[in-house]
Amino acid sequence: MREIKFRGKLQKEYTPQGWVYGDLVKYVGNHYIMDDGCNWDILESGYKVIPETVGQFTGLLDKHEVRIFEGDIVMVGNGWNELAIIVFDTELSRFMAEFEKWGRKGISEGTSFEVIGNIHTNPELLESE
Repeated sequence: MREIKFRGKLQKEYTPQGWVYGDLVKYVGNHYIMDDGCNWDILESGYKVIPETVGQFTGLLDKHEVRIFEGDIVMVGNGWNELAIIVFDTELSRFMAEFEKWGRKGISEGTSFEVIGNIHTNPELLESE
């Protein structure tokens, strides 16, 4: 069975700031991430996250066994050595690598990825591209 998980960046009221991983719940206009050990009382054990930062786990691991999430910036290997952003393509109903430099999307089988950051924490990685 496919693992369906999400991540989101904590709202500013949390200290320390950071990322949380688990199930996504939208409740009264807010987005919450519920970790695996929660009691499902959203207001008591859910973590309110910034909606724009929520990304789904693709089901894939990079070459270092790191989970790849929507919004991750990856180095695409196999001789390409290009940066790409992981996006969900609604037209094809699948996750894709979007290559900013060339304005194209795609993932070929056997492609090697390395997660080097994400669009919310490390946007400067894309500026150097």
